[in-house]
Amino acid sequence: MDIMTGEKMSILLANIELIYWTVGSSSKDKCRLAVRDDLKQIVALYHLYDQDEPLGKTIGAGDSYGDSLEIGFGEVIDMGGLIVAYDEANETDLIGFTLFYTRKVMEKIENDTLTREKRLEEASLAYAKELGMEVIGPMYGICHLCFGWDKLETEFTYLELLFVKREFRGKGIATLLVQEFENVESARSTPVWISVATAVGTSKILTKLGWEAYSTSKTENYEYFGTKPFEKLKHEITAFRKSNTNNANA
Repeated sequence: MDIMTGEKMSILLANIELIYWTVGSSSKDKCRLAVRDDLKQIVALYHLYDQDEPLGKTIGAGDSYGDSLEIGFGEVIDMGGLIVAYDEANETDLIGFTLFYTRKVMEKIENDTLTREKRLEEASLAYAKELGMEVIGPMYGICHLCFGWDKLETEFTYLELLFVKREFRGKGIATLLVQEFENVESARSTPVWISVATAVGTSKILTKLGWEAYSTSKTENYEYFGTKPFEKLKHEITAFRKSNTNNANA
């Protein structure tokens, strides 16, 4: 039998890594686009996400969303913007999800005398109100500042949420969700994908999958209408982007 050369070994290891990131460490974990019947479970998962995600946990929105979550998630499901993860043995028992949707460039205002920060602050509040979730306006505000909403010149797909139940983490499920997002979005027309990683684990996943980290923001320095909502958090968030290479305009 031939002794494997260094080049062959490198190719083999690269293929093994690709397989790992494609199927995750557990082949029983699967992903699919969400349907309306998943809605209540998705809302329950979001509340777990809210208790776990650094920005949401700091704000402590809790149950203040009212009906806006079910309405909003239902609309995103109808648009094909929500992917759920499940164990193959029980497809109806959800263990994670990712949410994404197409965003347009920030509206330009003629003769605008506001500072960049103030302009983003006002736009973020209006955006949160439009969604019926004014309470998380500061979260949108710091994320919009971090990924530079006002600087984007083309529409983009925003990968907003990524969550896996704590007991199922470390099995490659979050990676599987992002890969399924890429598979779905590759067939669509949006030229670029944007995401803001508020957790170290998310940053590692996006980096592994070839996303470019291009901006960071310190949470303790962020101001929102005269307050510093994340002052005690002492955390850094990172904006990532990746081109949709199947789109001619990417």
